[in-house]
Amino acid sequence: MSPRSQGCAHAAVDGNVVHLAHTGSSFGAVSRPSPQTDRVIEIVNVLTSRAAAGATLSEIAAVVGQTPSTLVHVLGSLTAGGFVVRRPSDRRYHLGPALIEPGRIAAGRFPTHGETRAAIEELARAEGYGVFAFALDGDHARLIDAAWDPRRPSPTLRIGDLLPIDPPVGSAFIAGGGPEHIDGWMRRGSPSAEARAVIVERLAASRAQGYVVTLRPPPQLQDELRRFVDRGQHLRRAERLRASTRGIDQYLAGRIDRRRSYDVSSLSVPVIAREQPVQLALNLAGFDGIINGRELHELGRRARAAADRLSAQLY
Repeated sequence: MSPRSQGCAHAAVDGNVVHLAHTGSSFGAVSRPSPQTDRVIEIVNVLTSRAAAGATLSEIAAVVGQTPSTLVHVLGSLTAGGFVVRRPSDRRYHLGPALIEPGRIAAGRFPTHGETRAAIEELARAEGYGVFAFALDGDHARLIDAAWDPRRPSPTLRIGDLLPIDPPVGSAFIAGGGPEHIDGWMRRGSPSAEARAVIVERLAASRAQGYVVTLRPPPQLQDELRRFVDRGQHLRRAERLRASTRGIDQYLAGRIDRRRSYDVSSLSVPVIAREQPVQLALNLAGFDGIINGRELHELGRRARAAADRLSAQLY
């Protein structure tokens, strides 16, 4: 899963690392998109990203892609409920006090979030890549936090966004599993027998080396990943990857040959709890071109060590 591209709306700068901010988005399935609800979410995202400066009605409308007249009543209702406040001196909107208690309760539901955030921020600072924390959510992966160098483009994925764990996506959650776990994952994509054998071999190699490397995806898979990123929090759980499984075995790098070079999409490390299925994975993205195998392997080892330190704190 490589979420690197332009357009993330809500982030906060901490030192020389940017981390995505929580916006109270639902972690449940979305059965049917609601335009009015979408506008509320977008308004909260905009004001979260501009925590210090706030935003005027016109600025919010420009980001959301609506006319000011379309948003004025939504903002009026949010202001009346205390979810948004409007400063009379400059007519700029800010997040309101009514969000404090929901935020506190949401934070209490994720008691390990502080440790995870600290780990990904440290890894992002050390390596210069974006680091994304994905949590297992049924047969999907949920983005729960992210950090990246502010000099690099920001991601389009937002906190709470959902991606299906369909072959070859989500391999960091699968590589450490047993045959039944891998078989269930494979059945979602129905790869050919030849591709299946290659994928199983590369999963085993990834498990042995402690990290998973994915390469630039074939065009049809790239289009599907872009579609899911665009769907974000509006993704329905019934939606699956529609791309042909042809060529997806080439998406997983398997064992890294230090004499070769690789066109890397992402490097992922599972956060392993003893005798439990993987529930959390850290994903490094933002690779700008070919990277040699020796450098890639050393990066994988450092990412593996970071995940092990986080595992010791969490489990």
